[in-house]
Amino acid sequence: MVSINGKQYPYQGKSIQWALEDLGLDGAMVIVEYNQQILEKSQLSMEMEKGDQLELITFLGGG
Repeated sequence: MVSINGKQYPYQGKSIQWALEDLGLDGAMVIVEYNQQILEKSQLSMEMEKGDQLELITFLGGG
């Protein structure tokens, strides 16, 4: 299992980009912290492993 914002998901072996798409998130609008490291957009193809932790921060528009 992989932890994303404190919830467990069976995403080990999947890329971070795949997980974002599965969660309905646009990678261009998300900051990804992977095992306590902020990732560049070019690193989202990295495969996740059992026990990995992601924190996703999304941007919201408004005014």
